[in-house]
Amino acid sequence: MRKRRIVKVVAERLESFIQSNFETQAQFLDAADIGRTTLHRMLTGESVKRQTILEMVAHLADSGKPLSLDDLVDDERPQPNSVELASEWQQDEWEVIASSIGRLRTMSNGIVMQHAKARHRLLTNEFGRMKVYDIRGLGREMRLRYRDALTRHATVCRKLFETPQISTNITLVARDDYRLWSVVDRWVEGSPLDEYVEQNKPDLPGLISVWLDIAKGIQALHEQSIIGREIRPESILISSDAKHCTLTDLELAKLLEAETTVSSHWQPNPYRAPEILGGESRVQADIYSFAKIAAFTLARSVQEDAQEAIESAALPNGIQSFLTESLSPRWPKRPKSLVELLPLLEREKRDDY
Repeated sequence: MRKRRIVKVVAERLESFIQSNFETQAQFLDAADIGRTTLHRMLTGESVKRQTILEMVAHLADSGKPLSLDDLVDDERPQPNSVELASEWQQDEWEVIASSIGRLRTMSNGIVMQHAKARHRLLTNEFGRMKVYDIRGLGREMRLRYRDALTRHATVCRKLFETPQISTNITLVARDDYRLWSVVDRWVEGSPLDEYVEQNKPDLPGLISVWLDIAKGIQALHEQSIIGREIRPESILISSDAKHCTLTDLELAKLLEAETTVSSHWQPNPYRAPEILGGESRVQADIYSFAKIAAFTLARSVQEDAQEAIESAALPNGIQSFLTESLSPRWPKRPKSLVELLPLLEREKRDDY
């Protein structure tokens, strides 16, 4: 029998959210699709099912009032034992390494994800990067609504199978009537870009080499008519030998031949181009994200004024002007392609970073 996960909401945060976004408590109850008894339990600090909160968050996002699980529940809340989680995630082909299970991460569309290292049960020294999306708290209709996003990463990776800068997807599994999803990519020994920058503090020549690999990956997406939309430091892996970048977590990428997906209620992301929330999906959106990421690597923090971080760096003129133009809040003012930047970065790159 599956264990029910119980959590406590930080009442002050929920009360503040209600007061800031709704005129009456009744309006909140209608948007959240919960009863007064459940709300009372939350506001008085009583425990409620984690599934109930996840479903409430999803309904609020649909109503245009996004709220994440992290906003409601303290990061220090007790998590299920890693061995217990690993047992739930096991597959016939892959064995999850319990000690490698990472922290909960809320994606921009509100889905909660965790990742871990997995070992192939038959092939010696074959490892994968497993991501698990547990949406058991959502109704079947809502689970099916998320199906497109949860299959998109694998779809995108397969379109760019031989591209070194794009994650190689191995398998995708949905179990328990689409309640528990697991994605396995080829394992990359290394760390996310934000951790790499913090730990290694690379110099400018090293950063330019990193930018070149990221730009190659984004350009490869664009050549397949794919817009990344949600490219950010946490979704870029730097290999442990510091020679390769890999773009991953492409669940929210946009395939231009497909219908437009609703993105107006996504969670905040400082690297996302402003027009994305208005439904615009063009290559200039990823060029904006690229420039914001470059500014982050220069300043080693998320800058409110990314322009200042770029302008104050001793960058070659061509690279600096490209990045500056890329930060325009209006997409028509940005460069039309990364193709013109690639040779500029090639000239300045260093063999290792």
